[in-house]
Amino acid sequence: MELINPSQFTLPEIPAVRNSISEILSEQNMNLVSFARKNVPAGVYNLALHIANHFRLVYPFLGCVRKQLCYPDKSVESSFVYTANTAVEYDAAVSLAKKLRPCGFFMNFSFNNKTMSVSGRLTNITAYIEFISGAFAELAAAALINKSISDLHINDAEVMRNLVIESKDGAQHELDLVVRHGNRLLCIEVKSGTKFCPEQLLTATASFSGVCDVAMFSLNTTPEEAQIAHYFSGVPVFITPSALKRHI
Repeated sequence: MELINPSQFTLPEIPAVRNSISEILSEQNMNLVSFARKNVPAGVYNLALHIANHFRLVYPFLGCVRKQLCYPDKSVESSFVYTANTAVEYDAAVSLAKKLRPCGFFMNFSFNNKTMSVSGRLTNITAYIEFISGAFAELAAAALINKSISDLHINDAEVMRNLVIESKDGAQHELDLVVRHGNRLLCIEVKSGTKFCPEQLLTATASFSGVCDVAMFSLNTTPEEAQIAHYFSGVPVFITPSALKRHI
């Protein structure tokens, strides 16, 4: 995992440049309605990167926690019990739980080496639910992009998360990430849960044809599924943080 230096890698302020994302969209008769303005601490980026880099191993545990956070059974006070199928998955779950615990995700948790199980009680706070539900993948992608911008000493660039764009027909669209380099825009759709199909991808990006390049960062996708989706949609699909970083 590439650690992010706390003094360097927070989401940058929107620079006062001629070809900002907002101005480029405006030239295409599109309006930037809103975007995420809150700076993100380096520790949150590192937690997001840890999950993304180990996603295949932690996904069963993450799925158990996400299910209880998003659809809690009030009778058990948002408690959860996860039992791993393999020792490797168990070790990955314990490692992630230990990273989440100091952040306040759990009121308490315990693990049992004999049964390879992790159990505990969850903290039902909106910010935790949003992070576990998929925001971690968007933050991991943003961290990788910001690190690439810094490593390559690119000055004329900006990154925005969670954009709401209004197209010329008045319809509003939500975009996970938009990256600008000079006057070029790259829209990145991020997925960490349910599967997607090429038709959904094309529908989501059709309004931006000719306005920006489009890519997909989908952690819960196999290499074969990514190839098929790319073939039918023409949109590159990256399934690991390292693959996304190479593309950027």
